Amino acid sequence: MRRGKLEIMIDILKVVQRTEATKTSIVYKANLNFNRADNYLEALIDQGLITKASNRYLITNLGAGYLQKMSDVREVLEAPTC
Repeated sequence: MRRGKLEIMIDILKVVQRTEATKTSIVYKANLNFNRADNYLEALIDQGLITKASNRYLITNLGAGYLQKMSDVREVLEAPTC
């Protein structure tokens, strides 16, 4: 099954949250090609969720908060129902 845009963005944020990440490490760890990675990285920067310093990407406070909220939503959606 293909991942949606939201899932890809979350995967990138998770990679960047663990450590300052280069584009190459993001491509491999988030399972993207370089062209798609460029588009997503630009969108995440434009939204203020990550920043770029030299050749490394860093998560912002806004990005960390967004990632936490998405994790909370996923947890609720995946919880067993009665």
